[in-house]
Amino acid sequence: MPHFITLSHVSWSTPYGRPVLKDINLRFGQERVGLVGRNGAGKTALLKLISSDLAPSGGSIAVSGKLHVLRHNLQVKASETVGDLFGARDALNLLATAHAGHAATEEFADVDWMLEHNIAEAMSRFGVDAYPGILLSELSGGQRT
Repeated sequence: MPHFITLSHVSWSTPYGRPVLKDINLRFGQERVGLVGRNGAGKTALLKLISSDLAPSGGSIAVSGKLHVLRHNLQVKASETVGDLFGARDALNLLATAHAGHAATEEFADVDWMLEHNIAEAMSRFGVDAYPGILLSELSGGQRT
């Protein structure tokens, strides 16, 4: 029996409900295949679906034969955020405290009111739509890279 991978009407959304893949129909035989696409397009999600690391929200996936996966993901801590990439955890915490009205008067001089905007703008230059508080583990593999 030949080895193959078949995806029938496969859909998948992030845990927060953002649709990433919708009604995907693919079939791979015994050939090498490359996935090319922009960051966040769903390449890593597709591979995780095929390898059963994720479950589709719709459709089915059939794998015949052995599947070998070469992992390349960057290891991130569960609590690491986009803001941590910029070394801005303390500054973001101070900003949040100031926004909530709980910062001491002397702390207001240290608040960078444009910090969240500047981080989001820097991320958008790389084609990544991510706010500073988002967990790195919630980004796609390409976005983390």
